[in-house]
Amino acid sequence: MGLDTDESWVCQKYYPTDDYQDLMNRLDQVHAPPGGGIRLALLGDQPVGCGMFHTLSPGVVEIKRVYLSPETRGTGAGRQIMETLIADCRATGAHKVHLDTGRNLRQAINLYEKLGFKRCGPYQDIPEDARDTIVFFEMLL
Repeated sequence: MGLDTDESWVCQKYYPTDDYQDLMNRLDQVHAPPGGGIRLALLGDQPVGCGMFHTLSPGVVEIKRVYLSPETRGTGAGRQIMETLIADCRATGAHKVHLDTGRNLRQAINLYEKLGFKRCGPYQDIPEDARDTIVFFEMLL
């Protein structure tokens, strides 16, 4: 569930290197309990995937940065990460979960729809020129 090269320009344009590095340095704070969380998927003792969430507003959370290493895609690890994140979101008292993904990431889109996420419009400000590259979802808990 990584970024397709056709969409990498979005990340590069809206997350300049310094801004992106700052975000990466603060992930543990941005996604800290009680309004967030980070999950790491392991195969043996090797990390093979991750996902995280944070609160957008009272009762509304966003799942972000779901990623699986290429060799573990199709194994059910993505479903496990997502089911765990959804349960974590529910445990915070959230009543709605948002997420987005690249339009070309068909496996991710299929998984989110199978889990019960419904497509929706943008739930935060997104530059007009990037909207066609992103699919937005929501799930009521």
